[in-house]
Amino acid sequence: MSAVLLSALGIGVGILGVFANVRRRTPSLDAVLSGLRADSHAGPPGRGSEARRPTWRMDRRVGARVAAEVRRRDMQLGELGLRLAIADMSLDELLAQCVLCGTVGTVLPAAAWAVMTVGGVKVPFIMPVWAGVLVGVVGCLVPVAILAAEAKRRRRHAKAVICSFLDLVVLSLAGGMGIESALLAAAQLGQNEISRRMWTSLCSSRETGEAPWEALGRLGRALGLDELSELAAAAGLAGTEGAKIRSTLAARAATLRRHQLAEAEAEANSVSERLFLPGTLLLVGFLLFIGYPAFSRIASGF
Repeated sequence: MSAVLLSALGIGVGILGVFANVRRRTPSLDAVLSGLRADSHAGPPGRGSEARRPTWRMDRRVGARVAAEVRRRDMQLGELGLRLAIADMSLDELLAQCVLCGTVGTVLPAAAWAVMTVGGVKVPFIMPVWAGVLVGVVGCLVPVAILAAEAKRRRRHAKAVICSFLDLVVLSLAGGMGIESALLAAAQLGQNEISRRMWTSLCSSRETGEAPWEALGRLGRALGLDELSELAAAAGLAGTEGAKIRSTLAARAATLRRHQLAEAEAEANSVSERLFLPGTLLLVGFLLFIGYPAFSRIASGF
């Protein structure tokens, strides 16, 4: 028993030492100064500057190298890139999580096999090998699935934010503001991630002399939000062609609200359908629980 406990303790300490960096290397002065120079030329700190900081974790280093190779070859990420953008996550972080989860999934079956072998349980060696491959692949896919769920949640929230943004723009236009001032004032009132991104894009466009609707359209394409791209197109018509935009934006906001209501009803119906089977199983179990005493007495002949 003591051998099994010692083996499990040693394996646990080894895994923690690998992934928690028990022995960190001290960076040299040249590396620190070069990082400071890069940050000073890169502008305000953000995720990009965090990605440039020197790191010694093996999973992050592997993720950074693979992401750099993807950028060097200019590979198109497609839907994955849109999910990363809406979830505010870099490709380096996603690949690092995949490497970490895959490594842990690969090592766990081997560790369990070693503990069982020390404890006297005979298990064929091929079983932990295939289990490690299977669990490792599943572990690599777990961060991707989590990213997809998070992107779906944020996209649904972004649609609600854009709907409120449209209402605020309509109110500002009704108050006598121009389309550019209305967009900037509406984005400034929001206290969420999408509003902050719109505010940043509008401020950047004002500083660079770019039209604000072009900045919003670029943001909508980067995040995969068609509603924001359509808003930018409508605002562009109002800013360049002098089109009446207030009634158009009000109708668009009403349409978005109807779509959100329909999606909420569809999701509620799907949840109700999924709950039908568990409810049926609970009912059958309750009936068996009630009828078992009478059935046992009948079977035993009273």
